[in-house]
Amino acid sequence: MYTVFVEEVCFMETIKNVLVGQSGGPTAVINASLAGVYETARAMGAEHVYGMRYGIQGLLQEQIVADRRYLHQIPEVGMDLPESAAYIEKRLAEMGIESHRCGVMEESVRQKYIKMGFPDMRASTGVVATIGSGSPCILLRADFDALPMEEINDLPFCSKRKASHMCGHDTHAAMLLGAAKLLKAHEDELEGTVKLEFQPAEEIFQGSPDMIAGGLLEDPHVDAAVMFHVLAGM
Repeated sequence: MYTVFVEEVCFMETIKNVLVGQSGGPTAVINASLAGVYETARAMGAEHVYGMRYGIQGLLQEQIVADRRYLHQIPEVGMDLPESAAYIEKRLAEMGIESHRCGVMEESVRQKYIKMGFPDMRASTGVVATIGSGSPCILLRADFDALPMEEINDLPFCSKRKASHMCGHDTHAAMLLGAAKLLKAHEDELEGTVKLEFQPAEEIFQGSPDMIAGGLLEDPHVDAAVMFHVLAGM
């Protein structure tokens, strides 16, 4: 009897398969990679196939939880998320990953949201980083804006503001930071580039247009993009 830890294998095989152009699109590749690794492990006689392993710098799961809980306490709404963006940049820098801000704040957009009752948002604080080099380029996207809703509970990481991450975007950002750490550790195995997009203003449908206008999809040119949204109970 033995146990197989598959998350690191599944994730890296999925990314590599997408980069080399496996057919069926990113979703099909993800499903095939997961199914293939689990099937192989079972065929080898593994009685337990589970776990989150990260052998280079400790448990990746613990860091994802820590990042999520930190971001959960400092929710920011809309396009201008300076404290959250700064934290993401700091964490990427700790991994040896260079990042830059990406987003164009048009004055007409700024004034529109002021009239709608939003605070004055003077910047669009998207964060972009790349791992690997050359083509093709796959983009992994996570939003990190919150909602203008108060959180009331006794959790030690409860929101400290009159806003909250009720939609799970703190989790998305923490997961992408976890992916960044794993990808950086395996950078020499990548046959192409992985671009990381941390997007503000998903809740008001403005973050992606602002980042695209700021050059998100170029330098390097993005060939495919992948994201998903957490669900309660998953």
